[in-house]
Amino acid sequence: LFRFLSYQVFGGFGIYLFNAYFSTFRMRHALMISALVSSFASVGDLAMVLRWNVWWGIPDKAFYLVGDTILEPIVEMMAFMPGTILISKMCPKNMEATTFAILASFSNLGSSLSQAFGVFAMQYAGIKTDVTEGECDFSNLPTLIVVCGMLLPLLAVPLVFILIPDIAMNDPVREDNEPVTVMTGLEKETDEGERMGLLGGGTKAD
Repeated sequence: LFRFLSYQVFGGFGIYLFNAYFSTFRMRHALMISALVSSFASVGDLAMVLRWNVWWGIPDKAFYLVGDTILEPIVEMMAFMPGTILISKMCPKNMEATTFAILASFSNLGSSLSQAFGVFAMQYAGIKTDVTEGECDFSNLPTLIVVCGMLLPLLAVPLVFILIPDIAMNDPVREDNEPVTVMTGLEKETDEGERMGLLGGGTKAD
């Protein structure tokens, strides 16, 4: 119960930090920062596995409380928000609910596949956690954290220049088939006069 409540509280704090400091960033920059933050957050797991926290004089319980209970939900939400905003901007007009549901399902599928691949990676690395028989082997866990937790998220950094549009997160997205109208000076005056007439005001000709 405590972990659930703390996750909700600090997850909301992560959303607040994103809205306060990153909501006006460009989409590419926000996704690159989220990849870098996710990679850097794995340093805490590596420090606990290698017992660096003991060298620093920090007990395991306190280090786990700060890392897993406080920092993890903040990092997850700050990494989650740019992708959610990008999905919402990819939805075409009048098909928002259907498109968002399809894209969100692909995102959830990717999350489930990453967990499954994580299990396969642990088996391939020879990590054993058999508590009943007392056979545990975490000798390759630091290498696995470096490869999967720190290096693989960095692959998203060059991919954002290929897959992500160079727009700000608060910019409207124009569809590919939406025409771009360029008005001349006379057309602008005519359009302004028509709008003034609809509002009950006089036109420039009056």
